Amino acid sequence: MKARARRWNARNMKIRWQYDKKVTHDGVTNRFTFVHVGQKVVFKHLSPREVSEDQMKMTMKRKEERKTKSKNRK
Repeated sequence: MKARARRWNARNMKIRWQYDKKVTHDGVTNRFTFVHVGQKVVFKHLSPREVSEDQMKMTMKRKEERKTKSKNRK
């Protein structure tokens, strides 16, 4: 049976999926790279502007969902 890495505390910044998926972390660019279903996947951080835009989109989506739920209940 394959041994799994334990989840470390936040101070060590190591999480189990980094080991299970053979993830490579580039400390200079702060990107995580791995292969999933035969395709290379790269996780990178969002810029502050991208974060703000994403939060606005999520807020608008939640408001729309609440409106449709309240209309469906009536």
